[in-house]
Amino acid sequence: MKDKTTTLIGYMIGVFVVNAIMMWIWNNVMPDMFGLKPIGYWQMFGLYLMSNYLLKTNNTLKNITDNK
Repeated sequence: MKDKTTTLIGYMIGVFVVNAIMMWIWNNVMPDMFGLKPIGYWQMFGLYLMSNYLLKTNNTLKNITDNK
């Protein structure tokens, strides 16, 4: 149980750190290049979730058909 809890906490910290880095990059690059407004942490978190949902490949169907 301790390993699962530690792994979950590690993933959560990783997601928060990655979002903070992505927000910093966005706020330093995008406003100058494209004239976009800087965004906040939770806006970046939502953008991160939405992009993962829309752009992440789903290989579960391929794995099911390959196992037959």
